[in-house]
Amino acid sequence: MSSGNRYLEISCSNKTSDGKMSFRKGISDLIFEIPEMNSTLIPGSVRVVGKLKVFKNASGVGTVVDLGDDINLDARLGVYGAFQSLTTRSIRHQQSIENIRHYAHFLKSYLPLSTRVEDNLGHLDQVALTLPNWRLNKIANVVRKNATNTGNDFCVALPCGLFSSSQHIPLSSSMLAGLEVRLALAPDSQVLYATDGTIADSDCYYEFEDLKLVCEVKDYSDAEMQQIMKQSEGVFTYNSISSYYDTINSSSASVVFNLGLSKVRSAFATFIPSTFLNNLNQNGYSSLLPTNKDGTIADVRKVVWTKGGSLYPKHYELNNVIRVSPTSMACDPVVNRDYVSAVLPWTSNRATMISPWTNNRSWIADSKSANQTKYTEVADGGVIWGLGVSYDTLGGPGTDFTSQQFGMNIDLDLTTDNPISTFVFVNSEQSVFFNQNGIQLKQ
Repeated sequence: MSSGNRYLEISCSNKTSDGKMSFRKGISDLIFEIPEMNSTLIPGSVRVVGKLKVFKNASGVGTVVDLGDDINLDARLGVYGAFQSLTTRSIRHQQSIENIRHYAHFLKSYLPLSTRVEDNLGHLDQVALTLPNWRLNKIANVVRKNATNTGNDFCVALPCGLFSSSQHIPLSSSMLAGLEVRLALAPDSQVLYATDGTIADSDCYYEFEDLKLVCEVKDYSDAEMQQIMKQSEGVFTYNSISSYYDTINSSSASVVFNLGLSKVRSAFATFIPSTFLNNLNQNGYSSLLPTNKDGTIADVRKVVWTKGGSLYPKHYELNNVIRVSPTSMACDPVVNRDYVSAVLPWTSNRATMISPWTNNRSWIADSKSANQTKYTEVADGGVIWGLGVSYDTLGGPGTDFTSQQFGMNIDLDLTTDNPISTFVFVNSEQSVFFNQNGIQLKQ
């Protein structure tokens, strides 16, 4: 065998006979198996391709959505909204490598904080079916090609720690021994929503066709492979995303987790009313400021990050603009910078959709008032808000949370009984060790 690169095209291992895959018809996961081979996987090459169709099912059979139906996809997620979790694991050893629960919620931070409005109008619209406008997104990506029943083609990368690694992923029998990529599908009630708050048809659903995973691998010559096989042990290191979930429902909220991670680089959190999740009448992927039951904003006045109950890494309370000026509609610059830096380091980030349009307080999460915009109709794709903290601003080894609790304390103006779902994502370094006995994951 000679060395060189080649492309693989892999169908779903659990593909149905007609090739149509949907949560509605009982498909809970999309499973792709990159086989064991004497090659390495180029992480950044992994793509999932296929067609997405949206149906209103008004007559009891698949009926395509038209312009008069109030059925939409999240404008910034597009096809990504269908992916509830992403799991990668060794096929032979059945060892999980990375498991990102709430994957679409993670991407709701990662994508808008690392792309521009122009990206959503250009290549992201073409590959992921996203557009920075709820009305345009409905016309172009929910109705347009669905009207002819041809569906919308997509070709999406899978942002995660493993596929962002600079190291090639070894697929040989002495190392990873093949890689399974599993995408859990989200319910239709989470993926689709009504912009005006009243879904056109509660039987609406989405469906995939012609699904494949494509990737690039590097082959090695026989001599090179012999040298590789002589290695009795090795290590593969990458940054991984871990996810956690909690609810807050008071003016003094505390979120505490035992992470069990030794090299934590950053953490960030997004918020959404719990009643919005799996609710066709609301966008279940919104990233909002906490809100009261009437839709008004429950302004965050103060944020404190802790480690083992002590202030860390900031040894002070972070007071927001609203604490000084309660009527201000302005953004919180320090809060925003910390959030962006936690998702993608500030020094390496070259694009973001956070702006005075997407991060002010002039919106409402319930019925629209005369002076406020509904959260789904905010310019450039909707509200962007979250909290974040970095533990590794100087490129060090990160922070050890194996024996001390991670904590986030929030002082906010939550005056009603309205549980707020809180999604916390932690970025940490992880390693996979190889030896003659198999593989071991070290977090």
